[in-house]
Amino acid sequence: DYVFNEENMGGPVKRIDSFFCFMATDDFVNNDIRTKAGGDPMGCIGDLGWYCVRMALLVFGKTGYGKPLTAQAVDYTLNSEGVPLDATCIVRFEGDRKLVFHCSFLSQLVQSVEIVGCTKRVRIE
Repeated sequence: DYVFNEENMGGPVKRIDSFFCFMATDDFVNNDIRTKAGGDPMGCIGDLGWYCVRMALLVFGKTGYGKPLTAQAVDYTLNSEGVPLDATCIVRFEGDRKLVFHCSFLSQLVQSVEIVGCTKRVRIE
């Protein structure tokens, strides 16, 4: 049985909050392909944020609302090449569901997700 169904979560899952961050070395920030406009211009969003989005696709997809409608980076830090090194993003899904995630090469190691239902929540570290 699917753990995030409406029965187990006390109603529909409407929100997911996720973090995937680590403190990169100066060498990584200055030289890694993931911080280069000619390598991965999406930076931390393309490298770390994808895992947050993938979790939301999994959870919301199992409830029948897996289609993302909009995505927005609401706060971010760019390097000199315009590549995001730190970002907070919101992805809105069908059925008034929302993923809010933070990903960063510039902060303490955090890998967590909180899945919020109507009366219950699940936190995974």
